[in-house]
Amino acid sequence: MKKKLSLIIISLLLLTSFIFADKFILVSDSSFKVYRLEAYDSFELTGDALTLKKADTLWSGSDVSVKINLVTELELQKYQQLEQMLKEGRTIPAPTKPGERSTGKIITVEWLKEDKKEKLTEEMKKFLVDANQTMFDLTKWLNDWANWIPVK
Repeated sequence: MKKKLSLIIISLLLLTSFIFADKFILVSDSSFKVYRLEAYDSFELTGDALTLKKADTLWSGSDVSVKINLVTELELQKYQQLEQMLKEGRTIPAPTKPGERSTGKIITVEWLKEDKKEKLTEEMKKFLVDANQTMFDLTKWLNDWANWIPVK
């Protein structure tokens, strides 16, 4: 019960920070996709997953959801750390160790635009400026530029 209560509190704090921040979430799965948080209508953090929801633009009235599994307690702690950094007004640091795993990393738009602009493809630039685009596939791009991924 205590764990569920703490997760609810964390969820509320994270939701507040997500609403006011322009960020991406990098999902570690077989496809490596980046999701633009601002393009979704709502977010929900549970004990084992972060769910992004967007109302369907068709008349069906259904939702489009993306579920990002938080496999370990460490991943949940990373989201807690992110929330604290945003609360203190700090930016997410650039990578310090090349080649680290990319599971659940948070990537800021400004960091990509300013520090990594020479590595951005035309498709990635379009994704960064078009708020209607919800997802970008990083498979080839990550293979070419695996060392820049934020790890803290």
